[in-house]
Amino acid sequence: MILIMLLIALLSLGAAAITVPPLALPGCPEKCGNVTIPYPFGIGDGCFMGTDDTYRITCEVKNGSSVVRAYQGTGEIEVLEMSLDGAPAIFNSSFHSYQCFNQIGEETKRGNYWIDMRTSPFRFSATRNKFTAIGCDTIADISEYVDENFMSGCVSVCSDTKSVRNGSCSGIGCCQTSIPFNLKRFNSTLWSIYNHTKVWKSNPCSYAFLADENWFNFTLADLLAESFVSSTIPIVMDWAIGNQTCEQAVHDTQSYVCGPNSYCTNSTNGPGYQCFCKDGFQENPYLPGGCQGNYLSFY
Repeated sequence: MILIMLLIALLSLGAAAITVPPLALPGCPEKCGNVTIPYPFGIGDGCFMGTDDTYRITCEVKNGSSVVRAYQGTGEIEVLEMSLDGAPAIFNSSFHSYQCFNQIGEETKRGNYWIDMRTSPFRFSATRNKFTAIGCDTIADISEYVDENFMSGCVSVCSDTKSVRNGSCSGIGCCQTSIPFNLKRFNSTLWSIYNHTKVWKSNPCSYAFLADENWFNFTLADLLAESFVSSTIPIVMDWAIGNQTCEQAVHDTQSYVCGPNSYCTNSTNGPGYQCFCKDGFQENPYLPGGCQGNYLSFY
């Protein structure tokens, strides 16, 4: 009875509410537009982990809209989504290859792309992305362009549009292949056997890109669309802290970043590790104070 009366007295002070735990360092912005920026990433000096730009995020507000960008080593890439729960980040990529011809087989446009994320904590998700090529006279390759320890690709052909099936990327008008784990840089190149002379009316161009596999659904119209030349494409990135395993990192007290009441898991996509709050705790495991007990406040 005493416990019940005490509970009633507490509730009479105000309704119970769950307080949302902080994700950024004190005094640092947690959002840019609709994108949440959790530490170890951060916007502005003193708000991200480390002394270089590895975890720096920039927030640009222009004409009422916000653009979030992450450092990628050779520049910046737009961020669409970030989280702390082990989910990958999603980026808006303009990296794609294209090759176009005129009716007599002369090349009119060409763009081969490469991207290098080695100095960032990001690596391309091998489970969420697919390398895709579109075309009826198309050979596309993807390779790790410096050390050449990875090369793959696919071939897409079609003699006429009657054989093309919407939603199918099995080699007729569209082809796809997987990428390996721990891929942080690659180059993409397109080739043509007949310079599209045999299929020019229905398909003057070839395209190739790495993208979120759930984003692209091939249709017949893609063979004629030249919009891929200037389009942006969502690409999924995993991220991890450093290059050590949990077993190695926990003994390196100066660089180990998992805070109190958290645990460490090895990255499933290349080297490094991630931190998570233990059951019954929340907040950001990368913050200096670590994870805290579940937040319940009365007002």
